[in-house]
Amino acid sequence: MYPKSLTYPSISFIPSQHFCQASTPSLPRQYPHPRHPGLSHDYASISACAENRAIAPSASGGGRQLDVRTEERVLDVLRREPRLGTRSVAKRLGLRHGRPIVSHSKVHAILKRNRMRPYKIHRVQALLPVDRVRRTEFCRWLIQQDVSSPGFLERVI
Repeated sequence: MYPKSLTYPSISFIPSQHFCQASTPSLPRQYPHPRHPGLSHDYASISACAENRAIAPSASGGGRQLDVRTEERVLDVLRREPRLGTRSVAKRLGLRHGRPIVSHSKVHAILKRNRMRPYKIHRVQALLPVDRVRRTEFCRWLIQQDVSSPGFLERVI
């Protein structure tokens, strides 16, 4: 057991059981991959803890990079038809091997990078001039029901 006053900056290196000579023959069984973490990995982890940084590398920035032409094509489609959704834009750019060339999440990332937001109009029920007679009849019926039986609107609404 280590003393309680032991902190990460005061540790230079504490060998684990995996790197002791007695357990060296068991390394290939426990770690079948040819590369094993070295001392520099331990030092980097300790210094990261001492500086209050993350030990694990950041996962952001991974993935395949899009070329500039593809990004320009996405923005061009959106300039021509700004009301398209991200999935529709991905489909408009075409397919390769049965899959979209650009995924809808990449389209969304391109929009975000260019300080744009996806905008999609959702149609709702419209008030048409043809329905005016029916709406007027309903309003008259509602008023007549409220007059004939007091408290009708309180029960309905």
